[in-house]
Amino acid sequence: MRNLKRALSLALASVMVVSMMVVGAGAASYDDFSDKDKIVNKEAVQMLVELGVINGKDTGDFDPTGIVTRAEMAKMICVVLNGGKDPSLG
Repeated sequence: MRNLKRALSLALASVMVVSMMVVGAGAASYDDFSDKDKIVNKEAVQMLVELGVINGKDTGDFDPTGIVTRAEMAKMICVVLNGGKDPSLG
């Protein structure tokens, strides 16, 4: 139960941070996904693509039924916290 509360608070904080960000033009587009007809939450995915948080797989797919790895989730959180830009660790 405690982990559920932590996950929900992290999700709520991420949504609040995303809502404060300015939408910028990204290189990837929602229409570029070859499997966009399989996406259920089209508006949410389109917003995250426009914010630069997600870009899909290297093959041009979004893979809505795939499993998000720990590394992918860490990158998404870092991009959200960094204002839609890839974090520079140098």
